Amino acid sequence: MAIAKKKQVSGWLLKAAILLIAMQEVGGGATTPALGTIQAANPDVSVTAIQSISTLPSLMIIVFGIVYALLVKTMRRRSILYLAVALYLVGGIVPAFLNDIYTILIFRGILGCGCGLLYPMANDLVVDFFDGDERKKLIGWVFAVGMLGTIFFQMVGGALAVVNWHYTFYAYAISIAFFAVPLIFLPEPPRKLDIVKGTADEEKVKVYPRQYGLSTLNLLWCMCFTTIISNGAIIVVSEGMGDAASAGVIFSIMTGVAFVFSLFFAKINKFLRACSLLFCYLASAAGLLIFYSSHTIGMVVVAMVVIGAGLGYTGANFYNKSTDINPFAASAMALGLMTAFNGFGMFISPYAMNALTAGVGLSLGRPVLLVAAIITIILGAIAFFFDRATPKVPESERPEEAL
Repeated sequence: MAIAKKKQVSGWLLKAAILLIAMQEVGGGATTPALGTIQAANPDVSVTAIQSISTLPSLMIIVFGIVYALLVKTMRRRSILYLAVALYLVGGIVPAFLNDIYTILIFRGILGCGCGLLYPMANDLVVDFFDGDERKKLIGWVFAVGMLGTIFFQMVGGALAVVNWHYTFYAYAISIAFFAVPLIFLPEPPRKLDIVKGTADEEKVKVYPRQYGLSTLNLLWCMCFTTIISNGAIIVVSEGMGDAASAGVIFSIMTGVAFVFSLFFAKINKFLRACSLLFCYLASAAGLLIFYSSHTIGMVVVAMVVIGAGLGYTGANFYNKSTDINPFAASAMALGLMTAFNGFGMFISPYAMNALTAGVGLSLGRPVLLVAAIITIILGAIAFFFDRATPKVPESERPEEAL
């Protein structure tokens, strides 16, 4: 049952405000299509520095996922939103007026700080205002809209880069319109610590140890899944299955399938029940194995469809489980931890998976996907038993004042 009805904002407007926050949380990807153009315009700058324009925001998300959980203890949610929007817009737009890549990287870090606050906030607001099946549905929608945001910002950023690489950063100016709705209409939720203060629930403000187990499972899944991001396009182009445009299309297909599975997360979750985490890993492993065995663009597309199914369901599932297995008052910290572990898994993926692949005597490139698939299958078995052994916090234990 939705619990937003006690607020001074209609249900649909509240949902729109939360989802528009979710759309911005991955806005750091707007520059990804422009990296080649930026490199061509700055030939004296190292490739690593150019790549960091795209990856640095993700690194900052690791840190600020935890910062969000700490700020929630002392700041109003709307104040955190104002701070996040300011960091996001300053870090996103200012590089349009700069030429020095290393100065641009400073502002990309600032953008990442804003994204790090927005990333867990959208899901945390869902927990604040909704419960039960409605909460599960909205968490799925948050990830679905995040996928749309990825596609939207990459398309806009790429189109602007054709004119001038500086213009790529103007894509973030569009966010001003998107942020207007939550800045104006998002109500201030009750502070979780105030709700439990002085009650029998007052001790339930810390995440349970099982959250660290769940977050670690997510970290390892991200580490394996990211191999398709870092190797997929290289394999397609280097082996003559397609060009850069083809690689862009297949990743768009993956994102589109992920959008659908996020959108219908609640229905799928109700069907899978105790096998939900197992599905996350097996779908991802199957997609990796299909891609590893593919030598035609048609089979690569099949692989990306399967991987997209795993991606779309997995993201929503891990965040939903974080709210299921922890007390209401600890949800902000649980979601912040999940965000940090998620980002760290993606960040270390190339280093860890390349080292593991080389360590077993295989060459880099395509074999990395095979190693990732095998590890993912093993993790799936562990996750299955973790899922069955981990109790949920009953909805009845949520404080009435929060409802």
